[in-house]
Amino acid sequence: MISFEEIYEELSQLQERIVKKGSKWQVQSEKGKNMGTYDTKEEAEKRLKQIEYFKHLNESSVYASYEPINLEAFEDDINNVLYIIGASGSGKSTLADMLADKYNAKVINLDNGWLGGIAATTEEALEISWFDKEFWNKYPKYKVIFDKVCNYIDLHPESANSARDAIKNIDSNNDYANDYIEYALEYTKNHSHEKFIIEGVQLLDKNDAGYLYRAAMGPSPSIIIMRTKSKRVTRNIINRAKERGEEAPNRKDIHKQNMIWKKKIADFEANI
Repeated sequence: MISFEEIYEELSQLQERIVKKGSKWQVQSEKGKNMGTYDTKEEAEKRLKQIEYFKHLNESSVYASYEPINLEAFEDDINNVLYIIGASGSGKSTLADMLADKYNAKVINLDNGWLGGIAATTEEALEISWFDKEFWNKYPKYKVIFDKVCNYIDLHPESANSARDAIKNIDSNNDYANDYIEYALEYTKNHSHEKFIIEGVQLLDKNDAGYLYRAAMGPSPSIIIMRTKSKRVTRNIINRAKERGEEAPNRKDIHKQNMIWKKKIADFEANI
């Protein structure tokens, strides 16, 4: 995949893509679509580099295309959090790790707050993140719950489903996951001098009153929306199930779920 530095070297092409409109500078696509209007040419050049970066990501991505929203605010330290939103299996974690290196940011994977996912993970593959430790420091009771789940897995390694059933007794109200997400949003807000990337489908959760976490993300959040390439995501989900020793889900069921995710993402985007 082309590096950001290589894209930077292509700035000689900027004159063809940036057009002056009165006192403003406009970034245009090859077909003339307005990709952003800015007060200075420097700002327009920065936007074009961003577009080119994600264009190359899209071309190299197997599972999804990427659409950055208000990324400039994250790059300029106006926002200290970048949210990555997309369906399961779309490559959010991979993208988060890659951008963490680029922006010197810490990653919070909201799936780590899902005990059902932990129950489906082998002991060798289970990774304790830096934020897990922060979460347990804040809520020691959840370290006890986590240990109970891990102990159950040790006693019943052959059955992830029975482990999930046990979790219903250990954490019947799903408090672990709910508090994990809320503390992630609180923690990143209180550490505004650091950069963070929060990724997870959980950001799309909603009830009758609206999206549960949208208000906590701030009025103009920096977001990357991942739009899935359905056939490849289906293959990825099936392969991941096989790797965990689980029965592969039905392709039609995955496709149906992908359509649900697409609608959820579209609805969320309309509320940004």
